[in-house]
Amino acid sequence: MNQYEITYLIDPQVNEEARTELNSAVDGKVNELKGKVSHSSPTLRHKLAYPIVKKQSAFMRSMHIELDPSEVAALHDFLKRNDSVMRFNLITTPYREGVSPEALKQKEETTKKKPMAKKEAKEVTMADVEKGIEEALTEEVK
Repeated sequence: MNQYEITYLIDPQVNEEARTELNSAVDGKVNELKGKVSHSSPTLRHKLAYPIVKKQSAFMRSMHIELDPSEVAALHDFLKRNDSVMRFNLITTPYREGVSPEALKQKEETTKKKPMAKKEAKEVTMADVEKGIEEALTEEVK
């Protein structure tokens, strides 16, 4: 089984019920092909960078799946034949192992921002500013 990422655009004129049915049908097709959906994003409306079939926006959904390489053509055909799908992209992704909750928690703890020590505010005078400018100009000339 290889890992793939599928992103597809759904016609903006398709109602919510039909979008839900389409998403279920795609999930069902993956399962029918003995694959597994490991992650899927919610279907959200996006403004397109350029018009597709004279439409300026579309609903987009991305999924990460595991599927046998011999079944990819069947999934490709399924998406291509669906009239509600305006465009889709099916790419192979590198193998990713599942991340345990403990590893995620450990990463969160190590990336937490530590509070910075407060420094005393120093009064800056115009003389200090002029001195800094002079030093910068002398260094630049050297």
